[in-house]
Amino acid sequence: MMDTRRRSRVSSSKEAPLIPDGPVHTWFELSYANYLTLPRSVLQSMPIGWQERFVACLDELDEEFGHLDWPSYAVSARTRDGRFRPDPIPHYWRGRTRLAPASAPDAREIRPR
Repeated sequence: MMDTRRRSRVSSSKEAPLIPDGPVHTWFELSYANYLTLPRSVLQSMPIGWQERFVACLDELDEEFGHLDWPSYAVSARTRDGRFRPDPIPHYWRGRTRLAPASAPDAREIRPR
């Protein structure tokens, strides 16, 4: 029987079906956002097991889409009304800046490790 599901237009080593309303689409909700930007210090503040899973996903993404011609991107912090603002996490201090998770008593504090 012929498979009539729509396929991704980007060639890949695995022929995956195009899922227009998958989990990532749902996570972005109804926004028009086309990118996800995450501060390095926030990522490095997560537990090691979480970081290992995250890096494994990034490695898998690179393996599947590393062949694309990626441009350079620049990120600027802005307020919700679009005005530029200082970055609330201005540096990663050579990987030693850690943020307390929301469940910690000092959740708003940025501290070196």
